[in-house]
Amino acid sequence: HYKNADPKLPSSRITALTVDEEYLWCATSKGLGRYDKKKGHWKIFRAPDWGYGGPHEGAKRYWKGLISNIINSLAIGENYLWVGTKYGVSRYDFEADQWENYFSNNGLPDEEIRDLTISGYDVWAATANGVSQYNRLSDDENAWRTYTSMSEIKSSDESKEYVESLVHN
Repeated sequence: HYKNADPKLPSSRITALTVDEEYLWCATSKGLGRYDKKKGHWKIFRAPDWGYGGPHEGAKRYWKGLISNIINSLAIGENYLWVGTKYGVSRYDFEADQWENYFSNNGLPDEEIRDLTISGYDVWAATANGVSQYNRLSDDENAWRTYTSMSEIKSSDESKEYVESLVHN
C-alpha cells in the first residue's frame, strides 16, 4: 500500500496514472501531481475550491486551470494531457503550459468524466450519460460528438471498438 511519503503529492489516494518521456502523472482525489523523472521532484496542479456544485458558469468561461481536484482519469497524447474530472475535461498543453476546459455546454453528455482514452486523432470520454468523441486536431472547443444509448456510432470499426470497451468496462 502506498503511503504519502513525499508531502508534495496532493493525496495518497491515487485514482489514475500515466507516463510520458519526462514525467509520471498522478491523478488524485485532491489534485494532479507531475513527477519529473530526471530531477526527482513534484509539481502540483490544483483547482480552486468551488464549493458544493462545482464551478459557476462564469468560472467555466474564464478559468484557465485544472477545473477540479477530483480526478477520475488521465490520457496522454501528442502535445496534451487530458484529465477527466468530476466537473469536466481539462486539457493541459505541454508546450504552452496552459489549460483549457470542456463542459456539457461544449457537447459533453455529463460533466463527471469516468474515463478517457485516445485512439488515433480522437479523444473519447465516458460518462454516466453517454460517450463523447473529440478530434484532437480540432480548434473548436464545441467539437465534442456525443453518443448515447439511442445513437449509433457510424465512424470506423476501430472507433466503435474503443467506445464498446469504454461502455462495457
